[in-house]
Amino acid sequence: MAPASGLIREVTEVVQSHLKEVSDLKGKVTQASDRVDLLLQQTDELKTDLSNNAVDFHNHALHQQDAIAQLVNDLAANNSNISKKLDSNLTKPNRPSVTWKANTPIRSNASPKTSTKNMKTSLANSKPSSPILAPASPDSIPRPKPNPNAFSDNSTNAKKASPPNSPNSKTPPNNTAIAFSKD
Repeated sequence: MAPASGLIREVTEVVQSHLKEVSDLKGKVTQASDRVDLLLQQTDELKTDLSNNAVDFHNHALHQQDAIAQLVNDLAANNSNISKKLDSNLTKPNRPSVTWKANTPIRSNASPKTSTKNMKTSLANSKPSSPILAPASPDSIPRPKPNPNAFSDNSTNAKKASPPNSPNSKTPPNNTAIAFSKD
């Protein structure tokens, strides 16, 4: 019986080694399964995060699109208002921006140079009546033509010249105030 007991012993050893290998494989399969489960869980979390981020990004993009559309509408409205104002200013009858007020003395104790300097400062700080029209330059202001008969010795043909401060004078006297209209 010796040979049968040796055979059983060998079969038992082979079966035990196979069982040990199977249990080792079972442990490795269990570890691999746990890793796969962990990876699947992390994948689901990433999927949820990406989905939430996509929704947030989409909402942010829609908000930005609405803001840009509102800005474009505001700019269009402002452009329309500016165009209407320019058109109305161009169609208004031209009003002089500088008028002479005859016989109104300038109320200033300052020297003529100071008055001129103040007037230039006042002109520089004032707005023109129309955005298109700028204040007239001194050369573009029409001047009255001199009357050749005003000081002639011919008493029959001569008209009596008015003194510079008289109401009949066409040129403003030196002490005449200039009024600026502000529209």
